[in-house]
Amino acid sequence: MDRNREFASVSTLKWESFLKGNSLFLLDIFKRQMSEDKRSYRAKQANIGVKRMKICVVGINHHSAPVEIREKAAFTSSAKETYAKVLLDQGVRELVILSTCNRSEVYMVAEESVPLGKIGGKLYQEKTGESQITPFLFEKSEDEAVAHAYEVASGFDSVVIGEDQILGQTKEALAFAQELGTSGKILNKLFREAITYSKKIRGRYKLSENPVSTCYVGLKLVQKKVQSLKDKTVLIIGLGNIGKLALEYILEHRPKKIIITNRTHDKVLKIGKELKKTSDIPVEIIYYEKRYQALEKADVLISATGSPHKIFTEEKMQPRQRPLVVLDLALPRDVDEGVKDRGEVTLYDVDDLKNVIDENLTRRKEIRDFCRKEICEESLRLIRWKEKTKLDPVLSFFQKKSRQIHGQWLESVKSEVDLSEKEMEKLQQILNRCLKDSLTQPVIRLKSSETKDAETIREFSDLIQTLESKE
Repeated sequence: MDRNREFASVSTLKWESFLKGNSLFLLDIFKRQMSEDKRSYRAKQANIGVKRMKICVVGINHHSAPVEIREKAAFTSSAKETYAKVLLDQGVRELVILSTCNRSEVYMVAEESVPLGKIGGKLYQEKTGESQITPFLFEKSEDEAVAHAYEVASGFDSVVIGEDQILGQTKEALAFAQELGTSGKILNKLFREAITYSKKIRGRYKLSENPVSTCYVGLKLVQKKVQSLKDKTVLIIGLGNIGKLALEYILEHRPKKIIITNRTHDKVLKIGKELKKTSDIPVEIIYYEKRYQALEKADVLISATGSPHKIFTEEKMQPRQRPLVVLDLALPRDVDEGVKDRGEVTLYDVDDLKNVIDENLTRRKEIRDFCRKEICEESLRLIRWKEKTKLDPVLSFFQKKSRQIHGQWLESVKSEVDLSEKEMEKLQQILNRCLKDSLTQPVIRLKSSETKDAETIREFSDLIQTLESKE
């Protein structure tokens, strides 16, 4: 037993010394095996195991097609599932479909030989039923496709530059693809980094503080004028889409009281009933004809009706004893400009808002143009990362081989030497460390190879194929 342990100690030292001094030990073994069967090696040379993957986006958006075409190209959840199967059957490896009211875009990853542009065009032809769909399509590949995804997620490609909604829609598109199992390593990274970048620039440049929605800009001006709505009574007239949007915003800022009215009284009753169920803010419902009396109690008036004539005139309005801020979101205007002469009245109409919107839009365009250089750099960086992913099979094989050799060596020692459990554990640790060291140089060599260095890729690819043929 003592002799066995002495032998084990010497053997262990020999293993450690030998392996530590030969960092390319595994590679040497592999090459010797390869040279033993040159015929098999040459036969495998024609079939390179490392495949270059390509990113491509094909789609229709508000730049390229009218709404009549875009609505035909929209994807429901079930349509995404159906067409995903079609694309995967044609050689597409990864897939994310982004579909909103202004865009329908299919992001794909496949081997370089797969004609993704042609496949995408055929998909949209079938989806829309338009035989001449090509003029409405756009196609981008590689770094241009990556840059496009970044611009879309950031809102730089939207109708309203920098809008927030597209970020959530991009997240949902990725989540759906992941749930469906169509998004893989490359598109997961692309979309996650595009989403992260979008959040970063929104935080850095405070895009939400430069609104370009007419309603939102107007409400921001009101809030700035009154400073706080918490001690204010707000009168809202007109509960169409714009009026309801204004109501939602006002509720978020919790005024002292809200008074609502609409020319159709049944509509205001229904909305008022829902509000009383969902909000603890006092809500008063009045008849449309009582609007002047209600105005005397209000600190803020928001008017957004579809009336063809003024609903508040200077003649009918009582002189104000306290400040009133009026936001007229209607066109034609609801409020006579002369009301400003009835005391402490501040009036904002759509022309006032347009000036602010134009300034904010100019600012957003400047931010977009500045960020495009940064997006270009990010895109190239991601493409460089993608090129390295073609080495994944090589690295995976090295890891597999190292585990096999580790097991073989351990079994060899066990059969020759009687070791205690503690000694065997120590030997196992040494083997793990030495095998890791022996893989370091080949892995570094692979990862540091430039994309253009085809010989390095070919060498390792052929090496793997030869070894696999011997298993």
